[in-house]
Amino acid sequence: MENDEKYRSIFESLQDVYYRTDKDGRITIISPSVRARAGYNPEDLIGRQVTDFYLNPSDREIFKGKLKKSGIINDYEIQLKRKDGRVIDVSVSSNVVYGKNGAPMGQEGILRDITERKKLEAALKESEERHRTIIESANDAMFLLFGEQFIDCNSVTLSMFGCENKSEIIGHTPFDFSPEKQPDGRNSKEKGLEYLTAAGKGIPQLFYWKHFRKDGTPFDVQVSLNRLILGGKIHFQTIVRDITDQRIAEDKLKSSEERLKILFEYAPDAYYLMDLKGNFIDGNIAAENILGSKKDDLTEKNLFSLKLLSPEDQVKASKLLKKNVKCMGTGPVEFT
Repeated sequence: MENDEKYRSIFESLQDVYYRTDKDGRITIISPSVRARAGYNPEDLIGRQVTDFYLNPSDREIFKGKLKKSGIINDYEIQLKRKDGRVIDVSVSSNVVYGKNGAPMGQEGILRDITERKKLEAALKESEERHRTIIESANDAMFLLFGEQFIDCNSVTLSMFGCENKSEIIGHTPFDFSPEKQPDGRNSKEKGLEYLTAAGKGIPQLFYWKHFRKDGTPFDVQVSLNRLILGGKIHFQTIVRDITDQRIAEDKLKSSEERLKILFEYAPDAYYLMDLKGNFIDGNIAAENILGSKKDDLTEKNLFSLKLLSPEDQVKASKLLKKNVKCMGTGPVEFT
């Protein structure tokens, strides 16, 4: 009697729903928790076919087939209808009930409402797909490192490194696609590990790097390296931008500036630069010869304080500067 009371107390306090059916699929026992989970009074369900509550009755036949084959089934997911018509996702764990003669006489099992879990899983999947779309549509190479190794990458990474599929990237390291030394003479792996160590401490890294494609073609990149904690472990989120064309343009600009500077320095005519207050900024060799002073001695000094011009020419020069301040063109003007 005491045991009966104990088991009844457990039965009535279940959060999940316990049920038992006869061999024809009619409900013979169901726990009071069905009221909270599905909105039904337990007594109203006794004698009813379980298929009445399936969203898709055909799922029942699949379920019965799996149960008949193994005699037990765990965490089988189905959709059921509540009394108010709403659909709930349910995980079923069930087994065959046998009579004293060993013949099957029905089924019993536990129904667990997993509706909220399924919603969270769907939201997570949608979020992952959205982020995957963003990553795959990015113009930069994006990849994930664990330790030194690639564990995932987007399609741009493949094209940037001249690979056809991820198997040529995953499991390798960035140093496998780097020269032995970087342009500054530093060993690539030694220098790269310094960046990884700093990023592992939570310090974002942004730096220039020289890489090789699979076919050995060198290219220049800008690397953004950040720590990412996944599953309690440190990973590295890496964004790599190909700046080869930018570096080529910068080198051409630098070369052009150097040529222009040579032309400026050795031009036969005197050239000098001043700000709008008359302070010297730069000058060429011919200007040094005419003014009788080295440009380093004149830099940041004022034309009028140096008294290089006659009083009349200083007045003339002052008027010209005032026109320049107003963006008015001047010259050519002769000074004696």
